[in-house]
Amino acid sequence: MYAEIAAVLEACQNPGPGLQYACTLAKDLGVRLTGLYIEPEEPPPLDHRPAPSSALVEAGDRVMREAVHAVETKKLLAELALSTGIEWGWQQLQDASTARIARYARYHDMLLLFRNGLSDAVEASAISVPGVVLESGRPTLVISSARPPPLFRRVLIGWNGSREAARAVHDALPLLGRAERVTVAIAAESTLFQQEEEPGLDIGAHLARHGVRAEVERIEVPTADAGTILLSLAARMPADLIVAGCYGQMRLTEFLFGGVSRSLLREATIPLLLSY
Repeated sequence: MYAEIAAVLEACQNPGPGLQYACTLAKDLGVRLTGLYIEPEEPPPLDHRPAPSSALVEAGDRVMREAVHAVETKKLLAELALSTGIEWGWQQLQDASTARIARYARYHDMLLLFRNGLSDAVEASAISVPGVVLESGRPTLVISSARPPPLFRRVLIGWNGSREAARAVHDALPLLGRAERVTVAIAAESTLFQQEEEPGLDIGAHLARHGVRAEVERIEVPTADAGTILLSLAARMPADLIVAGCYGQMRLTEFLFGGVSRSLLREATIPLLLSY
């Protein structure tokens, strides 16, 4: 079960929708919520020449706006936590580096990341979603639309028998146990099912032992199209959460996602619970 979740809040975002979402979800799950506020990075100086007075004034105004935004965001979290009756905490991080966010994520049971579609952001997010998912070691709930906070009653699982998929299912058990309908989409062409007479039978039995009744649906498509098919199946259910394992690697300083993970992140309008 979850005991504490964290919501990443950025200075470039309108915090209202995200905080309302996070507090309602925390209340529904009965957990503590921590706000991880990402302070904006200071722009590098252009050169060593003295800055004109107008630039100094503009820089001062920017610092003031950012400080006010942080104070107002914390105040809003306190007010929403009081109204929803949840415990809450606050942590300000000095930058949006993947390593720093991942480090704090490891002290929580789940991390919430809000995409720009939810927050009416005034500028693009500096957070690498693939990087956080791959490095944090924690399930990451990615929310990309301004829908009301979901109760996750209809859940779709993408399953191919891999380590990553197993990790995602295990991470999602506290949510799956609350769902009214759970569908396991089986990528039947996966080589990992070659030793199984009936692909999907084992994962169905495993979930049942955890009190989760799941139906199995086979996906007979090439792996490259699995992300698109998952989204289509989610729309038909209709699902309010997709659970999937992420496949990726770190190349130098770049975090790379596999094709299915990229498709889900790019196209999904419902929450994604991603694990690696």
